[in-house]
Amino acid sequence: MLKLRKILLHSYPFYIFLFIGLLITAIRLFLIPTQSAFSLEQKEVTGILHSYQIDSDVLSMKVKYQKEYVLAYYYFHHLKEKEDFLQNISCGDTILLSGKLSRPSEARNENGFSYAAYLKGEKTYYLMHAEEIQIVSKKKSLYYQIQNFLDFRMKKARKSYPYLQTFILGNDQYLSKSIKTSFRNNGISHLFAISGMHVSLISFVLLFLLQKAGLKEKKRFFFVMLFLGFYLLFTFSPSVLRATLFFLLFSLNQIYYFYIKPIHLLILSFTICIFIHPYFIYMIGFQYSFSISASLIICSSYINKGGYFKKLLKTSIISFITSSIISLFHFYEINFFSIFYNLFYVPFVSFLIFPFSFLTFFFPFLDDIFSFFLFILEKSSLFFSSITLPRVIVGKPSFFLFLFYLLTLCFYLYQTAHYTKFYGWYFLVPFIFSIFSFSNDSYLYMFDIGQGDSILIYSKGEVMLIDTGGVPSFQKQGFPFREKTSLAEQVIIPYLKSKGIRKIHKLLLTHGDFDHLGEARYLIENFSVDEIYINSNSLNQLETELVQKYSVQKVEKDMTFQIGDFSFYSLNGDLGDENDSSTVLLGEIFDQKLLLMGDASCKSEEKIIAEYHLSKVDILKVGHHGSKTSSCSFFLDEIKPDVALISAGRDNKFFHPHTVVLERFRERKIKYFVTSKTGSIQITFPSGVVKTRFPL
Repeated sequence: MLKLRKILLHSYPFYIFLFIGLLITAIRLFLIPTQSAFSLEQKEVTGILHSYQIDSDVLSMKVKYQKEYVLAYYYFHHLKEKEDFLQNISCGDTILLSGKLSRPSEARNENGFSYAAYLKGEKTYYLMHAEEIQIVSKKKSLYYQIQNFLDFRMKKARKSYPYLQTFILGNDQYLSKSIKTSFRNNGISHLFAISGMHVSLISFVLLFLLQKAGLKEKKRFFFVMLFLGFYLLFTFSPSVLRATLFFLLFSLNQIYYFYIKPIHLLILSFTICIFIHPYFIYMIGFQYSFSISASLIICSSYINKGGYFKKLLKTSIISFITSSIISLFHFYEINFFSIFYNLFYVPFVSFLIFPFSFLTFFFPFLDDIFSFFLFILEKSSLFFSSITLPRVIVGKPSFFLFLFYLLTLCFYLYQTAHYTKFYGWYFLVPFIFSIFSFSNDSYLYMFDIGQGDSILIYSKGEVMLIDTGGVPSFQKQGFPFREKTSLAEQVIIPYLKSKGIRKIHKLLLTHGDFDHLGEARYLIENFSVDEIYINSNSLNQLETELVQKYSVQKVEKDMTFQIGDFSFYSLNGDLGDENDSSTVLLGEIFDQKLLLMGDASCKSEEKIIAEYHLSKVDILKVGHHGSKTSSCSFFLDEIKPDVALISAGRDNKFFHPHTVVLERFRERKIKYFVTSKTGSIQITFPSGVVKTRFPL
């Protein structure tokens, strides 16, 4: 034991262990292929219902089979079916699902969210659109009996149920999307993962109670470690695993007097975590948890000088600087006010909201009081999130710039730890370099926005967005509205931020269909937009709402737009029909011509040819998603495009693009690209090189 203590006083065993852990993790991630028990041909899945969530008429289920999960979706046909499910099925039941398996999608837009990579972290490799659910067995393990009891207990606190799930079980899926977005914008998301502070608070209370009960030190630590191990089974997440492992190692260090440094305990915890689950290393919560914990431990001598509020300010600044690099990599912006927000939210959440969640769990009659504090939490977060001034969009750093950030962070932490002075200004060096660098390219970028249209025009720092896409939400009779998913939030805005774009100079909406302007309001309210244009025909309801709320201009026939090196000329006027009256733009950059057709049909094409006598066009944005009512033969013969771009959703119910249209392109040797196949499409000028997200 004495020899072991001497070895553990050195740093090298821990760094050797870390190197081995990273090496094994890299091999498991990149060299060993993922093995799944399922295949696309399967029509049935039998497994244990691990968890489920219901949003209006949509049931999402996480079904466990052997060592992996399937994420299944089922649509209730009527309210009675939903009620029957809630009465008859619970977690732990063995169920049989019949339906169609599919692979989760990779990121379909540049710098976009990869659902497949996210689900890999949860050992989920297949999705299922379930058509039928059958109960095979109601027999449950002790684990699921306890899980159902915990859930039943939490549901007694109806108003605060989402936060009980978040703070007791580490499950934030019940929080509303808008609230989670506000937490992220304010830089306080880390407070809503069960952290080391939360685990320490639970452990401290238990140790205190056991001490009062007369137990000796070793027994006290043993019972707390046993409890935490049990607790971990029901709250298995990166932050909980990190915090629990660290406390267990810290307790062993205390009991057996190993005198291991806290930073070495953290390295040991990190290595054990990636041994257990290598995909944790991709998870944002895991990255935040370890990086912030490491920086606070390294700078502990600097932090511990001064009173409580001074310590809190120092902690907030160090956490901000450390977490900013991760935020830049994933979200492409920094909120400088998060330093000050944390001065309020850290004590408010850690010493009031978190303890109150446990009190409400044991005493559900406190639900109304707890919900009052949650009201303050949510309303203040939404308010602060609406203040965009301190949020600076930087863009996704390149590999070398990201390395520069890391080296600057290491130098800052070293200086702060050894000289116990504030050296935070070091962080500004790469940040200032990032904020004043931008692309000199000129390009057209067609988003893969599903069954809709959205095209970005960029040149010399100027931006025009043509349409926003949009997915209409439908309410099934007897069911409440589903929480709306915003394409602007998930696709367009992240892309703009990743490119360091801070403003849309012109937002042009070709016509009033939802799949072209459905995201306009969200975009205008959540991103800087200078000018808004709609077409010149009569207003529909969606366009009327825009005109009533914002300053909107109408695109008249023969109007011109200049975006950097791009020149655009509007060709179409009011033809009576919504699609035919789409704003059609003829663009020119250097010696190349572009024709963007909106949803215009053959009727519009005939009028444009007759009136403007168009000569050759290099790039055609195909009208109406490749419908057979557009891109008529006479039109293609007249403009002779080299490249055709089509925006269409995968497996869309309209069967766009139509085979007739594609055959017309093939007959004329026109190279065409469809977003449903290629993902997003980018054409850079003057080279005219076409780059797609996925190869043809």
